[in-house]
Amino acid sequence: MKPMFADAAQQAFFAKNGWVKLPVLTTEQVAELKNYYEHLDLARPENQGFHVSMDQQNQDLVQATVAKIYAVALAAATAHLTDVKPFTASFLAKDPRTSTSIVPVHQDWTFVEEDQGYYSVTFWIALVDVDHHNGALGVINGSHRFFSNHRPSPSPYVHTPLANHQFTVFEYLQLVPLKAGEALVFDNRTFHGSPPNQADQTRLAVGLGFTQKDAQLCHYYQSPQHQGQRLQKYHVAADFFQHFNNSRIKTAYEQGLSLPELTAVATVPYTYETLSTTALTELILAHDNHPNTALADQVAALFQPATPPAGGQLTGQVAEAETDNRSFWQIYTPLNIVREFIYRVQKLVSRV
Repeated sequence: MKPMFADAAQQAFFAKNGWVKLPVLTTEQVAELKNYYEHLDLARPENQGFHVSMDQQNQDLVQATVAKIYAVALAAATAHLTDVKPFTASFLAKDPRTSTSIVPVHQDWTFVEEDQGYYSVTFWIALVDVDHHNGALGVINGSHRFFSNHRPSPSPYVHTPLANHQFTVFEYLQLVPLKAGEALVFDNRTFHGSPPNQADQTRLAVGLGFTQKDAQLCHYYQSPQHQGQRLQKYHVAADFFQHFNNSRIKTAYEQGLSLPELTAVATVPYTYETLSTTALTELILAHDNHPNTALADQVAALFQPATPPAGGQLTGQVAEAETDNRSFWQIYTPLNIVREFIYRVQKLVSRV
């Protein structure tokens, strides 16, 4: 693993676990970013409790937001790193008291040529104190080494190694409490997700992406012509991520198009290792992860009594999805994700 952190102990912890916790912003810097966010005119889709400023359709607003985050936080973050470059930045907000602010466990896109030893990280910096109650980020230790496949766009059309294991993995999330100004820095390969925000205030954070200075930024896009079997690989500049959010990429895919204004440098097979639930659970446990019964208890209590999704039981549908060509995100709507999670968490609680 190519070093990225200036401190050798931090690099060693990160290399083992796929994440590290760092102090980054001052109280004044936190206040400046919070004030900026509160005055943004952001579009907020209905029935969606989690918002990412990078997903806004107003590209001028996206670019201005990235510039502001860089102006306030970039130097403070890079003080912990060596020979890196930034490539993206965004506000990450969870609405108060919203079940749909839950973020299922996932891995981020591939941003660099990982098969050449490069990797990318996100500085997830809390702008309010975060814990289990308001949607702190959770990680699976060591999971950055579980799979080696490319992680392409667009959702919901891409099937992933985690697609059939969402609810199994969630109960092993290790939540990382942070004070405002602290950062959870994680490898973009690391499994991560978060419970819903049940507090009375918005849970606000910023994310900044970094990679090694000599790394080639890239993007993998599932080829519309090859039914999930091949990926188009693009070499991109950092501003690619300000112009091509998942919504714009999804539109191109639905129209059967390559990414507009770009030329693919290669077309590569899309393959990944398929693990059984038992095998993945054993892998998780072997890397010092444990069932998070406190999280299970908390979420189950919030949503009592248990009610299966409208239209019938979801129990068993994840197993059935293993033989379904659709992705996890096509089978489950956000509301059904919440309902299924509640149902399964309550089953977990009944066993402990």
